[in-house]
Amino acid sequence: MIESIEEELSREGPTLRRVDLLNNLASQVIYQDLQRALQFSQEAQRLADDLDYRAGRARSMLHQAHCNQLLSRNESAFRQLVDVLPLLKEQHDVKGEANALQLLGEIHLQTGNFKEALEHQLQSLKLAQELANDKYIGSIFVSIGRSYGELKQFDEAIEYFSKALEIFQREDHRQGVAVCLNNLGTMCYHSQQIDQGLDYLDRAVKLAEEIAFHHIQIYSLNLMGSIFIAREQHADAERHLQRSLELALAAGDRFAETNSLTHLAQLKVNIGAVEQARDYCTRAHDVAILIEAKAQLRDIYELFSKIADSEGDIKAAFDYYRKFHISFAEINNAEAQKLSSNFRIQLDMEKVQADAEIHRLKNVELAGALRQLEAANENLKILNKEKNEFLGIASHDLRAPLSVIHNDSRSLHMDFPFLGNDDILRIAERVQRSSGRMLELIANLLDINRIEARKARFNLQSLDWRRTVLDLISQYEKLAERKNIELRSDLPAAAASINADRSALDQILGNLVSNALKFSPAATTVSIRLYRADQNWRCEVADQGPGLTADDKSRLFRKFERLSAQPTGGEQSTGLGLSIVKMLTEALGGSVRCESEKGQGATFIVEFSALN
Repeated sequence: MIESIEEELSREGPTLRRVDLLNNLASQVIYQDLQRALQFSQEAQRLADDLDYRAGRARSMLHQAHCNQLLSRNESAFRQLVDVLPLLKEQHDVKGEANALQLLGEIHLQTGNFKEALEHQLQSLKLAQELANDKYIGSIFVSIGRSYGELKQFDEAIEYFSKALEIFQREDHRQGVAVCLNNLGTMCYHSQQIDQGLDYLDRAVKLAEEIAFHHIQIYSLNLMGSIFIAREQHADAERHLQRSLELALAAGDRFAETNSLTHLAQLKVNIGAVEQARDYCTRAHDVAILIEAKAQLRDIYELFSKIADSEGDIKAAFDYYRKFHISFAEINNAEAQKLSSNFRIQLDMEKVQADAEIHRLKNVELAGALRQLEAANENLKILNKEKNEFLGIASHDLRAPLSVIHNDSRSLHMDFPFLGNDDILRIAERVQRSSGRMLELIANLLDINRIEARKARFNLQSLDWRRTVLDLISQYEKLAERKNIELRSDLPAAAASINADRSALDQILGNLVSNALKFSPAATTVSIRLYRADQNWRCEVADQGPGLTADDKSRLFRKFERLSAQPTGGEQSTGLGLSIVKMLTEALGGSVRCESEKGQGATFIVEFSALN
């Protein structure tokens, strides 16, 4: 096919037909040679522009966007797709429009904007159904299933993968069937339907072996092996993992090879086969170093530490545990950088959309549309401010603990023979505190992102708020004692029933009590009062700290805001806790407010509707 197109192209001059041939070539080689596909589509666009061939130009722009998306040049791909969509609509190219929307969904999926990904994929599905192209519809079902999987909505993911499976089986598209079986097994595993998941994965392995689809076969075998390890079915685990390793070696898939070796090492550690465990760990380590697989290295160092500990080699165990902590810190730093990068890409994509909207409205005299545009621009300013604040926090609050971990690890490495047990314990405690600070910051950022993107899932149920407060008090009593602060409560005698999510409720009150203790001086009191107020249950957390200024109150509950009060015990503050409190409270149907005057402490008040 490719040779015949190239032969015809060599005879064709600068004509519309040449544009079509270049676009056809780009389509044929895109999964084999991305750079050639990009060159063909760029040449097609230049010639289409010269010939004013708008349909050919649209196809070439779509191919370029696809190439850039596969090369992870998401900003360029996004801009090209925004530009080409109006052209595709003008040409009534329904398939091209569906392709563009599906690519937009893939870009949002890659940058962590799962809700937006799902919206574009559903729009693409609607257009694909007009074309009545079942195989194409099946591929969109797979994309939608992936988005639901990333959103942790596993039932919906299973529904769409099942629809795709039905289509691919009817069309005898065996690669598509294998992909669906693998994804169904993965989703069932994540939703704790383990036996069903194993059945899907086993079917995926058998079909993938028949059609030599090694990527799916390796992944499915590896996941089955890890499930069997958890179930202590050691013989089954080893059989699947050895086969996965054999295939990974044959395919030259170093990442899969590392995973198989690491799981085999874990299996051998579990059954006490220390020498075999060390051999698998060593092989996994060598490959992981070669391909710079940091997450795998972290797991490997932890396994090495367990092996050394089981042999009574405390020094080696500690050394590997130190390497485990360094890898852990590096991964956290990489995740923070990725989060920052995705934030910038998201902002850039918002700007592209705003620019496209400006262009669309240039000749439209609609005051309402212009007002919406002004609001969008104002929102961009807010996003830009939040981006700058986020980057400032990420660079400062992650750099400091990482520096501590780096310096302590260097000290351990250089001075280990001269350090006593007390010195080593003190260094380990500093490393633990620093990594804890990083984990808290990243957890808060992920919480904010999940709530804002409406990806948080709540298990609403009837709860006794009084019981929750009692559990919380016991949790914070020791911290209050260390700071010489009295933790006082005033609770009703009977149950205080509300409809809420236990985890979210714990996080709301935990943030408020933690803040009260953090900003209160010694020899003061933090009070927690729970009482009935009309049709609501009301909880008040009051401290005797420095209180809030008028400026503080105007910025309260905003993201990344650090107010005038300073922690009294050297604690850290990310500026995210109160914004999480407000988001979670409102997501559960409640309300939160603060009453405070400068120098007179602060009282935070949370209310939820009472259940009869």
